[in-house]
Amino acid sequence: MQTLLRFLVVCPFVALREAPNHAFLTVPAGSIIEAEHEPVGFGILAVRLGGQELWAFYRDLQECCTIP
Repeated sequence: MQTLLRFLVVCPFVALREAPNHAFLTVPAGSIIEAEHEPVGFGILAVRLGGQELWAFYRDLQECCTIP
């Protein structure tokens, strides 16, 4: 069983929606996002925001989020 990590967004950042439209959206400060992995290193990580599956850059998660 995988552990679900929750992050509190403290400054807004841009994430990419999954298929079919692949549009960018702003994740607002104050949001809680969930991920199955710790954002370590470089690249993108699948996260969930209010039931939406998104892709977020590791750097944005490291700089704009904290664990509540």
